[in-house]
Amino acid sequence: MGAYRLIKYLTKKSLESNIVGGKVRLDTLEVGDHFYLDVYNGIIGRVEQLGINITVKWLNHPEKGKRSEWISAGTSVNKYNHE
Repeated sequence: MGAYRLIKYLTKKSLESNIVGGKVRLDTLEVGDHFYLDVYNGIIGRVEQLGINITVKWLNHPEKGKRSEWISAGTSVNKYNHE
């Protein structure tokens, strides 16, 4: 169990190392920008379409796979440098 927690911790820290700046609202990002959301030990998404709700594509979501989904434009996220 200790090794699992260590790997989980190191994975989260690795994802957090590419965060750019502080928290921003999702509606301030542009199409194609990547963001980091601190749930499920950190997930990365890409903005696909802007509107009242934002269409995002998850890159590493453990439950949703790689399909697109709508989330609220007011969600606080961190901009992510995904290269």
